[in-house]
Amino acid sequence: MQKKGMKRVVISRPETGDEVNLSLFRRGFTLGELSIVLVVMTLVVMVTLPITLSKMKKVDYYSYYMGYMAVKDMSANILQTVLNTPLEEPAKQCLVQFSDECINEPAFIPVPVSKSECEELAKIYDNIYGCYYEEDYYAGAVKACNGLLPSAYGAAEIYKLTNDGTDIETLEKLNLLNPIKFVSLCLSGKGEYYDCPMDYTAFWFAKGTHTDGIRASVFTESSGMGGDSAAHRNNSTVYAACLTPIEEVEPDESDEVLDSYNDVLCDKIKKDYNISASDCSVSPANVQSKVTSKNFTGLTPNIVFSNGLKLYIGSDLVTISELSDAEDELDREGFEIYIDVNGKSGKSILWEDVFPFYLLKSGKVIAAYNESSPSGGNNMEHLKVNVVYDDYSGPNRALKLLMKDANFRSAACAIGYIKSSKYCDGKVQYDLCKDTTRDCRMMVKEPVKIF
Repeated sequence: MQKKGMKRVVISRPETGDEVNLSLFRRGFTLGELSIVLVVMTLVVMVTLPITLSKMKKVDYYSYYMGYMAVKDMSANILQTVLNTPLEEPAKQCLVQFSDECINEPAFIPVPVSKSECEELAKIYDNIYGCYYEEDYYAGAVKACNGLLPSAYGAAEIYKLTNDGTDIETLEKLNLLNPIKFVSLCLSGKGEYYDCPMDYTAFWFAKGTHTDGIRASVFTESSGMGGDSAAHRNNSTVYAACLTPIEEVEPDESDEVLDSYNDVLCDKIKKDYNISASDCSVSPANVQSKVTSKNFTGLTPNIVFSNGLKLYIGSDLVTISELSDAEDELDREGFEIYIDVNGKSGKSILWEDVFPFYLLKSGKVIAAYNESSPSGGNNMEHLKVNVVYDDYSGPNRALKLLMKDANFRSAACAIGYIKSSKYCDGKVQYDLCKDTTRDCRMMVKEPVKIF
């Protein structure tokens, strides 16, 4: 019986009279036909994949723009309230106390300072002797702790906390529950250095006397009460634990005491934006430890916005080092804000999907930038900016375009929005924009959001 849909053709052979049945029902494809299909599919992928990737990048650029606008909104709506809020006296209770030294803050890996900055710090703090490295973690610890590092005895007591059965809650508060292990160098009998097979944690402590100043001051299990030969000052695995002066310690009266501007800032964002997903207890020191590693994975954000942006407050109201030479004093101080623009879906890596912004005391918001690659403020795709100015050369005032599709940093420096040789680094203000009547201004362009 002939199957439905199958056609038959009967051909007669004249020479024999035989009939041949030919089926037109195809059960497969020839190799040539398959090759054509594969070529077509390859061309489709080659054409559509770049378009798809371009759309994905556009979404990332839009997320960065949204992060910038979120910080701008804070500047407009809550910054002055935050700065005008009187801070309550700190009501601290020593988590750890030994002799006249008190530890209340979490231990952290300090951000290193350059040799030149170390030399400036050495003029202020008498426990910095000499500067030898472009990445000096010991000087970074002195800076972060305002010179208040524990003594050798105190560092030893802190170390013992990690080994003597201290309760988990205290260790968590001091960031000592899972400390990284210190890597030291041992000297072999042949005079060669190698990684020591030791398993311990090291802490910087303040030196009381001058030595050669080349090696760091740490407490480790191997060195007993510490010693200069324990670690170089460019060692990135040594913790810092800042002292709280005993005279400043008071009984803990309330969990709601706001004793720093970053606490006030976080609290205002949480209340004014009606955000329930927030944890204002995450300290700037914890954030800075992630900045050092450039990996924010696992860190609880201070604020999670409804659009998925995660915000981390990386400092109290401080002098921003990249803006410390700004002409306007109000442009020198501010908060370091880090925003994860991909929320839960990204890698949470600094300069890939986590970007810093400076919320300045002046009310300005500055997009930080990465010197080693176009990212953030020096990436035109992240923030595309036009610069316009008022022109009075004709009979009527006209708005004219001075820069088109520039990155934020170039535009901000060109019009004098920020006057800082550190931030601008060679970029100068346009002469035209030095004339205040021209009113040069930036216009940040909103990217097209592609779903």
